[in-house]
Amino acid sequence: RVPLARQAPPALANGHKAEPAQALNGAQVLCVDNEDSILAGMNSLLSRWGCQVWTARSREECATLLDSEMRPQLALIDYHLDDGETGTQLMAWLRTRLGEPVPGVVISADARPELVAEIHAAGLDYLSKPVKPAALRALLSRHLSLR
Repeated sequence: RVPLARQAPPALANGHKAEPAQALNGAQVLCVDNEDSILAGMNSLLSRWGCQVWTARSREECATLLDSEMRPQLALIDYHLDDGETGTQLMAWLRTRLGEPVPGVVISADARPELVAEIHAAGLDYLSKPVKPAALRALLSRHLSLR
């Protein structure tokens, strides 16, 4: 028998090596969006990366999750939610409710400079829709390595 050679980690399309799966393993992430299809996609992607994912469509659903002891390490929030609520407003409420500055990423197809400035002024990151998995993973890795 001939032993198999150890293979290097597969290279990604951009030439970088794949990150170890354990980098995000067990990360607790809250996703809030008023579109079920977006939540399903985010849940699927983040779960494949080893994250524990909670999904909610509104502040009320977030409150229910908090009542059941959810404590996210990071929140991914759509900017335009139902009833005129914004992702920055929901993040401010979430941080107050948890009593800690949970890192947050606001996701929107709206890239107007004043909107992005509002998001950054609230201490949040901005990610444009459609979300590129590599950009999302980089943000997750950066935020979760700081905790």
